[in-house]
Amino acid sequence: MNKIKSLRMPQKIILLILAAMVVVFSILYPITIIREGYEYLDSILVQKESGENTVYSGKIRGRNAEFTVTPDKTVVFRYGDATYGPYTVREDPTAIPKENPFWTTGEFEETGLVIQRKGETIFRGCRIEYGPNKIYYNEDGSSVFNFRPIPEPGSGVIYDTDMDILEPSILDILKLTDGPQLTHKGNGLLFFFGVVICALTALSVIFADELFRWNLRYVIVDADNAEPTDWTIMSRYISWAILIIAALVLFIGGLK
Repeated sequence: MNKIKSLRMPQKIILLILAAMVVVFSILYPITIIREGYEYLDSILVQKESGENTVYSGKIRGRNAEFTVTPDKTVVFRYGDATYGPYTVREDPTAIPKENPFWTTGEFEETGLVIQRKGETIFRGCRIEYGPNKIYYNEDGSSVFNFRPIPEPGSGVIYDTDMDILEPSILDILKLTDGPQLTHKGNGLLFFFGVVICALTALSVIFADELFRWNLRYVIVDADNAEPTDWTIMSRYISWAILIIAALVLFIGGLK
């Protein structure tokens, strides 16, 4: 404690910044990690049960967003004041591709699927299951990627600043009705490395003179009485600033 009291005021400020970073992110990380849900457009929509329905809700780009999935595999997406759907998924064996080079019939579990939006068919294809994995194919045998259906006329489709249609993709609808794999934001490993950098930086601040003389011990005589130059002191502060920025980047990056 006496050692810390003897430090210069700029060094004490650096220690306070390091301590504050660790405390703040130690609070933010558990809050972020515990919010497990469905990842949609870089946001986490938290899962909850509402009667017989499953609801995934949260905020996307500052607006309220919510998926509602019913037991009969109907999906409705609400974003702000706009409503997309309902999308109804039903099984149809005739939708299974007759020829596909990617699997042999009978080798995996195949389920024909059709998606309709207000009676209009917007997808025909199948789901292939092997173990915990699921892959979706169009009726022509091509893989289903994250494409979005053509917006229905008068639906009030919302575009973001990049002109991306916010209507859920075919793949999102299929995942939601099959029970999506839940995830969360927050990378504990990056948080750990951030804390390590803060701890090492704090030690280098507290024992700056001792480390300076230790490095000179095998270079000059009477290193215990050596004093750092103004350039050496300035270099310390530059290195500490770089380490603080590096820790902050790790902390923030781990929350994404």
